[in-house]
Amino acid sequence: MPALTDSSPYLDWSDTIPLITSISDADYEALPAQMLVFLGMNSLGTLTAGNGQVTVQFTGGAGHVYALQSSSDLVHWTTFSTGSPVNGQMCVNVTVSANGAAEFYRSVLVQ
Repeated sequence: MPALTDSSPYLDWSDTIPLITSISDADYEALPAQMLVFLGMNSLGTLTAGNGQVTVQFTGGAGHVYALQSSSDLVHWTTFSTGSPVNGQMCVNVTVSANGAAEFYRSVLVQ
């Protein structure tokens, strides 16, 4: 798809020889995270639990700010962290509720 390769706003194709030798693998691997927002894809989240801690991890677009929110009823949401993804990921540790109440998590694009 030319819009994601030849016409990428993240690659300078004005001089192709230096481009091929000067862009690192990390630069190429960062492209999907940078383009995620433009593809209209919602943030994806995963939870990992252990030792009384839950790690909440979300995908997101580079250069954008997201609010990470929690809710016990899916109606009332509280922001507990804001930040920008690093390499397309945001990761936050949260404490598990002492009473065992269910918690739901989401990310919301702020800017």
